Amino acid sequence: MLAWGLAVLPGLGETRHLTYHEALVAQGVREMATTGVWTHPSIGGVPWLEKPPLPWWLAGSLSVISGNVTPVVARLPSAIAGLLLSAGVAMLAARRSGPRVGLLAGGIQATTFWTMLRGGLAEADVILACLVCGSLVALDALRRPHAHDSGGVDRWRWLFFIGLGLSGLVKGIGFGPILIMVVTYLTLTWENNPIIWRRLWFPRGWLLALILALAWPVAMLSKYGQPALSLWTLHIAHRFDGLAGPGPFAGESWGEYLVGIVAQALPWAPLAALGAGRSLARGIHRSGHRFPVRGGDRMLWVWTVVPVVLLSMASARNAHYVVCAQIPWSIWAARALVRVIRWSRPDVPLHHQGQIAWAAILGLACFQGAGQVIVGGQSGHHGAEWDFYRSVGGLARSEPVVVLYDEWDRLPYPSPLGSIPHDLAARLYYLGRAADWRRGVIDLALHGLRRGQPCVVIGRDRDQVNLERLGLVEILARGPTTRWDRSFTAFRVVPGSSRLGQTSALGLTRMMMDFDAGVRLPAAKSSMGTRILASGK
Repeated sequence: MLAWGLAVLPGLGETRHLTYHEALVAQGVREMATTGVWTHPSIGGVPWLEKPPLPWWLAGSLSVISGNVTPVVARLPSAIAGLLLSAGVAMLAARRSGPRVGLLAGGIQATTFWTMLRGGLAEADVILACLVCGSLVALDALRRPHAHDSGGVDRWRWLFFIGLGLSGLVKGIGFGPILIMVVTYLTLTWENNPIIWRRLWFPRGWLLALILALAWPVAMLSKYGQPALSLWTLHIAHRFDGLAGPGPFAGESWGEYLVGIVAQALPWAPLAALGAGRSLARGIHRSGHRFPVRGGDRMLWVWTVVPVVLLSMASARNAHYVVCAQIPWSIWAARALVRVIRWSRPDVPLHHQGQIAWAAILGLACFQGAGQVIVGGQSGHHGAEWDFYRSVGGLARSEPVVVLYDEWDRLPYPSPLGSIPHDLAARLYYLGRAADWRRGVIDLALHGLRRGQPCVVIGRDRDQVNLERLGLVEILARGPTTRWDRSFTAFRVVPGSSRLGQTSALGLTRMMMDFDAGVRLPAAKSSMGTRILASGK
């Protein structure tokens, strides 16, 4: 707990701005609380069914207690999941290698880079890893011959099936349960232990897991029908379409992917590699003088290999998807750490060796926590942009707010339930109020303006020329210029009735085509482009 608190807690607050993915949780919870619809989140009023809602429900429960949706509230479920994950790793390692190795494994898990980083983000990865770990810790307890009493068997069986069912409510439809069931099946097949097969024959547990995993998807299908099914099918198809790089589901190259897997296990990756070799030898030989029976090594190897193989089959592969498969690395690193200290300091008493190990772990935790505060306080381009939106939310008073998207922005997320720009959740969260979005000035003029009603429009500097054709324009605020392609300006637009009445859809289209031509032709190469841009025709 101490190592986890020092490494994770300092980075939960306002020192770090929300990422795009985190804003989906924070804004989704805010809209759930506003509308009173807790069955699923929405972004800008559009249902967000891409992922099951357990992270939103957890953050929403905390928001009810705190009375507000802050970055701490949004991130705390992942942080607590990181603590429970570390405790599960400690329990599993202590059960097989003794309490000393167990404590070290828990401390190593708490200070592994991916636990520290992902545990401080309002995302689903660590929550899923916690549920996977809980289910497999329960499976390991059922593998032990000590559990002859029915009460002990039932407790671990219920824990296994609860974790199995809840894992289907985190990352994707069926994603968590498939991982757990494949690891369970292959582990028990490799060990050929009929006792565990009999203990897992538990119809009430399977029924509970089925209800937990399928109740929400069935409810959403009954409410939204074919669009919801199309959305989930789109997720599967696009992740295996052979395309990598930017897009709805961005993927990493093989080099980035493999390096990322190792990097997120730092600084313990070298020790984990050292312990993994000895663990594999024990798993293969199973017994003998050199590798005595320890148990659990086969499960650890299936646990770390099978999910990586399954997840690597997708073209949209990312290193953080496989963090649930890297949990055994902490146990291997703890075993190797004990061996290294014994080898390097054989003259030091055993309890002093433990103090040396824990001094390293707690020192690393302090360094990680301080690093999050220092690095998070250096606001990057996203942080400066989100601060700009927060200021605009205060300046907008009661006018409606519209955000313009054009060719410099990524295309809206292609959801059958309604398109959502990729950063709309972050913009809405930091605006602190409802807002609409339009595809440029044409869409705004046709659908987003009422004659004589002022509104605040967030767009580019170049949009001012065309906005002035629609009415009176006042510049409220200019955004940061930390990136040339993402500087914004907030305008207050008062549409003129005569101008809107005289500007037809065809006229607006021609206006924007002319303006777009002026933007695309460099002024240094085309005097015509310069005249078009200057005149606004």
